[in-house]
Amino acid sequence: MHTARALRTAALTFTALVLLAALPLTAQAHRANIFAYTEGDTIRIEASFSGGKPVLRAPVEVYDAASGALLLTTQTDDQGLGAFPVPQAARDARADLRLVLLAGEGHRGEWVVKAGEYLADAQGPGPAADTTPTAAATAPATAAGAAPALMDEAALRRIVAETVSHELAPLRRSLAAMAEPGPTVHDVLSGIGYILGLFGIAAWMHGRKARR
Repeated sequence: MHTARALRTAALTFTALVLLAALPLTAQAHRANIFAYTEGDTIRIEASFSGGKPVLRAPVEVYDAASGALLLTTQTDDQGLGAFPVPQAARDARADLRLVLLAGEGHRGEWVVKAGEYLADAQGPGPAADTTPTAAATAPATAAGAAPALMDEAALRRIVAETVSHELAPLRRSLAAMAEPGPTVHDVLSGIGYILGLFGIAAWMHGRKARR
C-alpha cells in the first residue's frame, strides 16, 4: 500500500514538474512573424505565423524605437499584408520604427525599420552645382537650363531608390526567415517531458480505477 502511494506521489510530482518545464514550449508556439520594407514614402508589411499562414486583420502598432512613443496603429488585410506612410514625426526625428504585430492569443512579432531605409528612399538630389555665370550674356541660358535638369535628377533618384527597395524585399524576407530562432534543446526536452507527464496522469488514473 505504501509503495503504491509513493508511486502515485512521485507520478504527480513528476507531472507537475514537466508541465512547468513545458511552458517555454507553449510560448515558443505562440510566435508570429512580421516583415517590413520601405517603398518610397510607404512602409509595407507582411505578417505570418511560424508555419507560414498569413496573419489576417491583425493590429500593428508603430513606435518610435528610441522613445517608445506610439506613432500610429494600422492593420493587416485578408492576405496578411499592410502598408502605412512614414510618420512625419519619425521623419523629423530621423527615428527608427519598431513595428509590433498583435496576432491574438499570445501571438506576437516585432520588426525594426531603420531610419536610413526610409530616408534613403526619400532623398532628393545632392547639392546643386554653382551656377554663377561667368558672363552676363550667359546667365539667362544657364538659369533656364538648370531647373529641368535638377527635377529630372530628383525623379530619377526616387525611381531608382524605389526599384532597388522593391527588388531587395524578397532577399530581406528570406534573410529574416533564416534568422528566426528554431526550437532549442530545452524546448525539445520540454516537449518530451510534457508527453511523459500525460502518460503519468494516465497511469495514475488507471491505477486508481483498478483499486476500485
